[in-house]
This record gives sequence, structure tokens and C-alpha cells, in this order.
Amino acid sequence: MTFFSPVKLSDLIQSVFTGFKSKFDLKELLFY
Repeated sequence: MTFFSPVKLSDLIQSVFTGFKSKFDLKELLFY
């Protein structure tokens, strides 16, 4: 059972959010 420290968990969430943000930015660039 792996234990995630709050710092690592927040980093993981932030990286996922930045990934989604970059995808949405690409979509906006393609649409506009």
C-alpha cells in the first residue's frame, strides 16, 4: 500500500491540471 504525502499529492494534482490546461489551450488555438 503506497502512501502519498500531501506535497506529492498536490504536485500530482497540479501536474494533471496543467496538462488539462495545455490541452484546453491547444483546443482554443485550433478553434479560434
